[in-house]
Amino acid sequence: MLHRSMNSAQLLHLALDDLLAELRHARRNGDMGRMALIVWCELRPWARRAGEAEVAERVAAIMVHSPHASRADFQREVDALIELLSRVLQRRQGSGLGQPTASGRATGPGPT
Repeated sequence: MLHRSMNSAQLLHLALDDLLAELRHARRNGDMGRMALIVWCELRPWARRAGEAEVAERVAAIMVHSPHASRADFQREVDALIELLSRVLQRRQGSGLGQPTASGRATGPGPT
């Protein structure tokens, strides 16, 4: 029922917030498999749907373009991705996309 009253920008915003929290948790616990799964299977599709080309390119660079020499290298890449996602989340919040207004209606493109 909640999803019916939300527009696509709100749903993308909430999805990013959830993915960022999951990625931070996996990183904090050193769960390499979970980090890889979130990055490739969840963040990549999210970035494509959201039109976030920089995120999609970073994910491809992390997962496809070159193997990592060590676990520490992969973790550094994930740390940089977490920073990028934090900036994207702040930008999307700052632009007001998907945020409810005082009237309870969402701002941004898409049906409400």
